[in-house]
Amino acid sequence: MIRKRDRLPPKTRHRPKTSAGSKGVSLLPVEIELAIEVMPCQAARRIYEPADKKDPCTYFAEWGVYHSYRYKDAGPPPSPGIEHPAVYGGKTFLVPELLSGCRKAPILAVGINPNLPGYWRATRNAINPLLDDVLQYAHYFRYRAVDKLQILPAEYQKLLGSHPDGPMVKRPLTEIGSPVSIATTPVSMYEIYQGLLDSLAERMRWRTHQLRVGEDLSYGNMVACPSAKWLTTRDSSNPKMPVMSPGTVTGIVQNCFHSRRYFLRQLFQSLPCVLIVLSRATADAFLAAMRPNMSGELPASRDDASTWLRKKCYLNFGKTTAGKNLSARVIFAPHATGDPEKFKALREQLVDSLEEEARAGRLKFNSDTGHLARPLGKCEFCTNALYSIGPCDYLSELKPISSAAGRPQSLGAEPIVPPEKAEQQLLLSRFLRKAGKRPRLESLDQSPFVIVGHS
Repeated sequence: MIRKRDRLPPKTRHRPKTSAGSKGVSLLPVEIELAIEVMPCQAARRIYEPADKKDPCTYFAEWGVYHSYRYKDAGPPPSPGIEHPAVYGGKTFLVPELLSGCRKAPILAVGINPNLPGYWRATRNAINPLLDDVLQYAHYFRYRAVDKLQILPAEYQKLLGSHPDGPMVKRPLTEIGSPVSIATTPVSMYEIYQGLLDSLAERMRWRTHQLRVGEDLSYGNMVACPSAKWLTTRDSSNPKMPVMSPGTVTGIVQNCFHSRRYFLRQLFQSLPCVLIVLSRATADAFLAAMRPNMSGELPASRDDASTWLRKKCYLNFGKTTAGKNLSARVIFAPHATGDPEKFKALREQLVDSLEEEARAGRLKFNSDTGHLARPLGKCEFCTNALYSIGPCDYLSELKPISSAAGRPQSLGAEPIVPPEKAEQQLLLSRFLRKAGKRPRLESLDQSPFVIVGHS
């Protein structure tokens, strides 16, 4: 277990060096390295940057503070799921988010940045994790699936009384450290993901399936910090919501997507077989970053978004040193809750695309587990000897992308990047090089997600 006093100071863990032979080399697997880096990132931007310089990522603090909880017991919970004995933690800012679910889930749903539970009046009783232990943080994002947590409505109303509540109200609901009754509540978006998995299994007649969000479909974002909207212009229906200036947008994307590469590193560790990109805004950002590494019938910015589901395109991760080409089918879809009528009209086309990939063998059903087979690549997110949050149900399925065997590290020797991590880094560096050098012709070139000049 990683103890508090063993953790690296924020500036050290900010951007670990990963080149072989460097004294500062990080030997941790990428999936674990990311948990240690991402968890304190927003706090670091507000506290450890130069005092005379406002970091762009401090924008997310403008969305206010929200009810939080701490686990009653120290360390990661002893069982899966996110509902465990907890106490009230007060009104707090929210932590940046990791990928939610199994790191090797074969389907990955992609958004721009996480939603903000509790911002809207109807969800003010939402309660968020205030976790000061990296293992608790990792456990939460491994096992968060269809549900999030809320204070039971009757208890919330009783504790609130006649007091106001909202993201700009700092007053805690009750005494910090007090027991509070919390329960899971389903999130509409994630229920829709589950419905897609159920429909795929029905189409394929997988009678014994146990397909689940968090196990067969993970979800993540191109930017790690939450906001109620990715807001670049004033929302006339909600004029008090904070708006990002052009410089803030560029700075946030530079920090999170380009410099720290949180999303890209998670993507190349996960190597999903299918990506579902939700909403036109996310699609524009995704295409701006990924287009040079995509093939097939790519959407154009001038096309109506309702036609994008019919386009068959792929994201090319690259060729491993063993000569295997890795790629993922990319499915562009309208936002399931932001544009529900359009999504409902086009939902069957989305299921058609998933079925097409299952019949082509890109998505494979493992009757022994009841889940989809894991994609190529190792993972130690749950089971690493240094950092353990629980068992892995797919351990026997995981096959390395690297053809090199791991070599033991002797005392006094120059540190050697583990073969699996080195292979991921090689694929990502080639991916970025191609993205940065290939001429771009689309109007999407103005997006801050465009990758330029990487060597």
